[in-house]
Parts: sequence; C-alpha cells; structure tokens
Amino acid sequence: MFGEKTKLSISKLVVFPKHEDLKKPPDIIQIVMKRSKKQADLRNAYKDRDKRFPQYNVGDQILIKEHRLSSAEDKETHKLFLIYHGPYQIQAVHNNNTVTIQINGSHRTINFKNIKRYYKPVSGVSQTNN
Repeated sequence: MFGEKTKLSISKLVVFPKHEDLKKPPDIIQIVMKRSKKQADLRNAYKDRDKRFPQYNVGDQILIKEHRLSSAEDKETHKLFLIYHGPYQIQAVHNNNTVTIQINGSHRTINFKNIKRYYKPVSGVSQTNN
C-alpha cells in the first residue's frame, strides 16, 4: 500500500487506444483572434451603415474644436458651448481619419471628429436679425 507497487494496474483493466500521430489542432489563440476581428468588422459595418464621412482635400479650410475646461472661479461652464478657432488650411489628408495642418510654423495632426469645414461668410448678407 504505502510505497509498494499496486498489484493490479488500471491499464490491465481498461484497454486504452494506441496513440496515433494526430494532426495538431489549430492554435486556440489564433481562432479567437480571427473570430474577434470578424465580429469587430461586423459591428463597425453595422454602426457605419448610414454614416456619411466628410471628405477633406489638401487646401480646404477647416475650423478646429477648442477643448476648454470649465472654471468654478470664473463661474463659467464651457462644456455647453462649442468653440472653434481657425480657419486653417489642410496640408495633408491621412487614411486614418486625420489631417495635418500648419499652425505657427509647426505641423499638427488632428482627428476628423475635432474639425469642421470652414465656409466663408457670404458678402452682403447681414448676420444680425433686425
């Protein structure tokens, strides 16, 4: 019992199948990554099905959204007001939904969600209501 070999081994009672060279199953991590990528693509396609993406070209004029923080001291709430500054001219358009502009001699890359197209004001039209 203790420290002794068993008199009756399980292999004598049960006939186990011989080990054959089985094909290696595909790596589970690769399967999960493929499925996750496929599901992400389906989600993105569903989300973007009715969306119209802006088309920007080099030389277009844009405005940049300014992210100002609210101030308790000044009693100002900036999150209620979207403030844009510019216009700036687009220097390059990239495939990852970003554009490059030049501000004061330095280049900045900005995402599409933080910009909007600048339309020049029409001359001769009053902007105030009388």
